[in-house]
Amino acid sequence: LLRAIQERKIVRIGAEAPVSVAIRLVCATHRDLKKMVEAGQFREDLYYRIHVIHLRIPPLRERKEDILWLSKRLLDIWARDNADPRTLDHSAEQALLDYPWPGNIRELKHCLERACILSAKGTLSATDLFSDAAPPDASEQSQMYATLTEYLQSCERKYIELSLKEHGGRIADTAADIGISRKNLWEKMKKLKIQDKDVPATEDGDSQVDASRIVSPGGEEANS
Repeated sequence: LLRAIQERKIVRIGAEAPVSVAIRLVCATHRDLKKMVEAGQFREDLYYRIHVIHLRIPPLRERKEDILWLSKRLLDIWARDNADPRTLDHSAEQALLDYPWPGNIRELKHCLERACILSAKGTLSATDLFSDAAPPDASEQSQMYATLTEYLQSCERKYIELSLKEHGGRIADTAADIGISRKNLWEKMKKLKIQDKDVPATEDGDSQVDASRIVSPGGEEANS
């Protein structure tokens, strides 16, 4: 890999001579690679080969000016694919701006799609987007928690619980839906202490999740 990045040449399986390749390498991560290099958790030689231009894309909660534009764009895509045009009223727009979006754009997309599926109205309101009631104002919610980290963890916990409910507590389906690996979902559930009793039951009353008895991808049973 290092040679391919540095020299732009590879040797195919079974071949003897290297061949040139024209590539553009784009890497994405949510981790601080520089700190990982300093801690010995990431190869330094690889880091300096891929670290040419660094672009930081802030989370959606730090880009409130993009939320409504993205929402309208996602609704345009929904209308194109389903012949079902939708718009947002003022309460919906304000609710979207107030919510912290721990799941970023993927969560926003699922929120809008869920509202379009469950509501027959052409103009969506805050209650259509956030079930029975619009979420409280972000400033009011934050007063319930000592730190920003606690507040965001609470939002993430609720997001995962709702997704688990939609998929009947199935870990693999939930992980695929929210765009993370089964291992990552399992780790988040352990960290956020999500268990069977915390996941809303489906219409038939079933709920299959218990984070204290989940078998990790490595095959070990996690006991809390």
